[in-house]
Amino acid sequence: PAQVYFHGGYWRALDKSTYRFMALSMAPAGIATVLVNYHLCPAVTLDDIVGQSIAAVAWVYRHGADHGCDPQRLYVSGNSAGAHLAAMALAQDWRAQGLPADLIKGACCITGIYDIAPVLRIDANAEIRLTPDMVVRNSPLMLPLPAKPPVIVAVGGDETPLWIKQSTDYAAMLR
Repeated sequence: PAQVYFHGGYWRALDKSTYRFMALSMAPAGIATVLVNYHLCPAVTLDDIVGQSIAAVAWVYRHGADHGCDPQRLYVSGNSAGAHLAAMALAQDWRAQGLPADLIKGACCITGIYDIAPVLRIDANAEIRLTPDMVVRNSPLMLPLPAKPPVIVAVGGDETPLWIKQSTDYAAMLR
C-alpha cells in the first residue's frame, strides 16, 4: 500500500523532511510512504496548495506502481494543515480527473483544520492571505464526500478546545 502524507505547519512553515520518521516507521510493515512537499504561503495561496496536494495524490495513483506501490491501496494522512489537505483529498471528485471515485481507500487526519473560517481572524492570515471565498472552497467540513472510505480523526493530547472541536465536528460530519 501507499500512504500519502501531508506535513503540518499552518500552510506556511515546515516541509516533508520533518516527517522522515513516518516513512522509516512504515517501511518495515511494507507500506510505501510518499511525503509531500508543497509551496508555502505567502508565496502561494491556499487554493494553490490544495491544487498541488490533489495533483500529488493523482500522481501517486497514476505512477505509484512504477515505484512499487499498489494504486488500489492508496491512503492519505496528515497533521494540522496536512490533515486539512488529506481531508481536501477526501472531498475531491476524482472522477472529474478521469480517476476512480474511490481512489482513496482510507485516511488518518490528526488535529486538522476542517473549518478554515477562523483563520480569517488571526494574525497568521497576513501570510496565509485567506479570503471569504477561499473559505467556502477549502473547508472540508462544508464539502460533500464523493466517496466514504474509513477515516481516523484524532487530536493530540495537549490540543486546545478549538482544535478538539474541529476534529469532533469533522468526525461527526463523516458519520
